[in-house]
Amino acid sequence: MEFSIYEYIFAFLGAFIGGFIDAIIGGGGLISLPIILGLGVPPQLAIATNKLQGTMGALSALFSLRKQINFKEMYIGVIFTAIFSILGAFAILKIPNDNIMPIILAILILVFIYTIFKPNLGSVNQVARMSKVSFLILFGTIIGFYDGFIGPGTGSFWILGFIMLLGINIKQASVNTKLLNTTSNICSLIFFISFYEILFKLGIIMGIGGILGAFFGAKVLLKINTALIRKAFIIIVFATICKLIYTNFF
Repeated sequence: MEFSIYEYIFAFLGAFIGGFIDAIIGGGGLISLPIILGLGVPPQLAIATNKLQGTMGALSALFSLRKQINFKEMYIGVIFTAIFSILGAFAILKIPNDNIMPIILAILILVFIYTIFKPNLGSVNQVARMSKVSFLILFGTIIGFYDGFIGPGTGSFWILGFIMLLGINIKQASVNTKLLNTTSNICSLIFFISFYEILFKLGIIMGIGGILGAFFGAKVLLKINTALIRKAFIIIVFATICKLIYTNFF
């Protein structure tokens, strides 16, 4: 598929906004995937292409936090996340394109609702409710598969799990999440490149936009009213989901 210069600019700006918002309140994936779908890209190809731009952003974030990650403690999570993200990518390719859009929209709406109402957890360490090994195996299986299958909200789900089940604070939860989120992005991306196809030009343009957006979002994080950003995020995602519903079902 090929797009006009205006569509590429639109995709770049959308990814920039997604990266900017993701750096501040999370949920950037709720913007990037609908943007690709909104350009008329078939669902499977949209998911595969979204992995390219997502991997670029995840690698950038991981590189900046690499010294704060204890890789020895996280390797079991990396293994299970890698395996099941590939299985998730395999599963999405087995579903006919005509049946994928309703699934995507249902998941986007559920993740959107979760993002609006997700609790403000993680300011302090809490008591762990399960062992780290059990947690990494369980969540590596479930969230790894989900990220390979569709993906939006993966980082938030990991962070919430670390906080609620392992009792660690949100800062360390976010750091750990970067490693696992990068793992599932890379593995599912490799699978799509090997056995399917990707719109490389679109994915790279959006990846650059997302990285720049995240960079500037992190820079202004402490200087802006995050409540206003959150309201803007809700409006953008809600409008995008409504557009997808209208385009595909009316």
